[in-house]
Amino acid sequence: MSYLARIPVAGIFLVLILSNASGAGNAEPSPEADFRMSCSSCHGEDGRGGGGKAFGLSAEPPDLTTLSRRNGGVFPRERLRRIIDGREDIKVHGDREMPVWGQLFKLDAEEGLGGAEGDEAAIEQRIEALIDFIESLQN
Repeated sequence: MSYLARIPVAGIFLVLILSNASGAGNAEPSPEADFRMSCSSCHGEDGRGGGGKAFGLSAEPPDLTTLSRRNGGVFPRERLRRIIDGREDIKVHGDREMPVWGQLFKLDAEEGLGGAEGDEAAIEQRIEALIDFIESLQN
C-alpha cells in the first residue's frame, strides 16, 4: 500500500480514537444505568422489590411498577422527585434509609459531569430522566 493510500485509513482511525476519548469523561450515565446503580439494590432489577440490600430494612422497598396504580392512576412525579433528591422523608422508614440521590448526583457532577460546582440543571435533568425511566416501568 502506498503512503498516500494509508493516510485516510490512519486519519479515520485517529478521529475515532480522539472522539471516543474526548467524550468519555463527560458522558452522563443513562437513566437505566442510574436505576441499576441507585435503585435496583433495594427495589430489584425489575423495580418490583426484593433487591439484595432490601433485607434488614425497617420497611420493604415498594414495588416501583405499581406507583401509578397505588396513586389513583396518576404517576406521582413530584413526590418521587422530592424523595429522590432528598426533600421528602419516607415516613414508613422511620429514619431515612434510602440514600439522597440528588446529593450523590451532585458529587458526580462536581467530579466531571457538570463543572467544579456541579451543574444544578444537569443534576435535575438526570433526576427527571430517572423518574421518566421509573414511569416507563408502570403496569
